[in-house]
Amino acid sequence: AILLGYDDTLPQELRQKYVAAGAMHILCVSGLHVGVIFMVFSYMLIFLDDRKKNQRVVKHLILLFLIWFYALLAGLAPSILRATIMLSFVIIGNVINKKGVVLNSLAASAFILLCVNPANLFDVGFQLSYVAVIGIVVLQKPILNLIYSKYKIVNKIWEITSVTLAAQIATAPFTIYYFHQFPIYFWLSNLFMTPISSVVIMVGMIMLLIFFIPYVNVAVAWIVSKMIYVMNFGVSWIESLPYSIIKGLYVNDIQFVALLIILLLLL
Repeated sequence: AILLGYDDTLPQELRQKYVAAGAMHILCVSGLHVGVIFMVFSYMLIFLDDRKKNQRVVKHLILLFLIWFYALLAGLAPSILRATIMLSFVIIGNVINKKGVVLNSLAASAFILLCVNPANLFDVGFQLSYVAVIGIVVLQKPILNLIYSKYKIVNKIWEITSVTLAAQIATAPFTIYYFHQFPIYFWLSNLFMTPISSVVIMVGMIMLLIFFIPYVNVAVAWIVSKMIYVMNFGVSWIESLPYSIIKGLYVNDIQFVALLIILLLLL
């Protein structure tokens, strides 16, 4: 479920715990996964970072192939397509020495996906994926600037929290309208779940790459299983906290539109 988005066999009880903890996005293959793959393989191909333009082009073409291969493996869900197309623009921009604007790349990827399948517009995953990224791009920096500390660890914690807050503010109207609930401790779960899940994705991919090496594959798989146990324990603990999730939030179409207008004015 974490690596490839195949969550059909995920127990409903565990799924509900991730929802209540506000960490369900970790089980949805998205920009986090594509970004991790890009960074890992970019580091592995560092020997191609030469001044020769041909080597740089080869590196970026390999990276382009790898992220699209991963998108195909993960089933081409709207969230991963959005991230893959956006990152493709970034990679092509690096090849031709042009830096893009994030919102432009976001709009271009949405335009391409809607040209391919206009029905994507009414897909909940498509809506949440794009709104979350817009929220992060527009709101994260102003939220981050609200608090500053002389201690680096405090700034790092606040940086992760600001990203979570920005995404949650932007997606709140959609969460309430579609799912009739709102997680209270989303900021707490993402504080430790985001770093752990990133490591799980990296180590999990290593596990898939070395599956044929005896003993080493078992050791790496054991590490992955223990890290996933820690993740599941964390969301179970957060879900057990008082008032972890507010349920019964029903809004009609007019109220939903009103919430969207408020969100647009805020953005």
